[in-house]
Amino acid sequence: MLAARHGTSVITTIGGSLPSAPPATDESLDRAHSVRRAVIVHNLRLLRDHGVRIAIGSDAGEGSPVAEALILQRLGVFSTARLLNMLTYEASRVVFPRRSTGRLEDGYEASFLALTASALQLR
Repeated sequence: MLAARHGTSVITTIGGSLPSAPPATDESLDRAHSVRRAVIVHNLRLLRDHGVRIAIGSDAGEGSPVAEALILQRLGVFSTARLLNMLTYEASRVVFPRRSTGRLEDGYEASFLALTASALQLR
């Protein structure tokens, strides 16, 4: 596959095109959802099997890529470990290609977020 050979990275942004559950009211909408899901799964497997770097992103302006990761998890194409790698390491390599980010290893950048309260209390 040319994408893998050329080192092309793909950032998933399928959240808006694949709702969390298919519509249950109209048979034609159910069928369209099933077809859309099958195409997405096929394409993700193709990218994965050919070694294309895949990172998880979000096309929601203020959204989180975690929602995208959860949708990808439900599709069953990637293991949990692979999804976590795509969400952290691969995403940071795509966003910051010339920096050493995304790993807890010697020589890699470290970023910390200090909060005055438990993150659970900030909701």
